[in-house]
Amino acid sequence: MATDFTRRISERLALVIATGFGSGCLPLAPGTWGSLVGVLWFLALWKLNWLVPGIIVGLALSVVTAGVGERHFARKDPPQVVVDELACFPLAMLGLPVTPVWIAAAFVLFRVFDVVKPQPAHWVQRWPGGWGITADDVVAALYACGALHAVRWVVGELV
Repeated sequence: MATDFTRRISERLALVIATGFGSGCLPLAPGTWGSLVGVLWFLALWKLNWLVPGIIVGLALSVVTAGVGERHFARKDPPQVVVDELACFPLAMLGLPVTPVWIAAAFVLFRVFDVVKPQPAHWVQRWPGGWGITADDVVAALYACGALHAVRWVVGELV
């Protein structure tokens, strides 16, 4: 059985992750800061050749820690909780060239789709706890990834 001390430490660790290691507490556009940490997360996973396992672990951590953050801040999808942006950015880059141009394009499109929330992102955001917080970002990342693959197909390898 966990002690109060263990529970407090676990909750603090979950909050550190949920806030994107504090990036969600920065002023103005916390989701953008969290997405920038997501770029670093993606680059680390790519460099270590752990992209798919890292995405799976990141999404699981997002669901769990975002739920903890929601309870802690006593608010549905609090702005400080940016682990969803952090964990989902690598999805936006799946199968794309890892170059500054493609990373920047994925970053911009991911942010646009995350803010605009085209369906089903708007619908899945209503799911409870960390599931809803994470699911709309999964949709945004997949839209960004799909759009960039379409651009790549139309334009070719020139860009």
